[in-house]
Amino acid sequence: MLAKQTRQHLEWHDMEVGLLIHINMETYAPDWNYRSFKDNPESLDTDQWMHAAKAIGVKYAVLVA
Repeated sequence: MLAKQTRQHLEWHDMEVGLLIHINMETYAPDWNYRSFKDNPESLDTDQWMHAAKAIGVKYAVLVA
């Protein structure tokens, strides 16, 4: 028996383009030396990320932290 798509499945499918943002400690300390952060997390311009995403037609974003 095949699964039938629901209205929600079809709506999600129609979104077409999504964005996955994954941030972990290695984002800031690639060598796993946590005392040598290369960037200050407070300096991230996440609004700029969303403006850029909207400009290319992203309909949803998922943040994994």
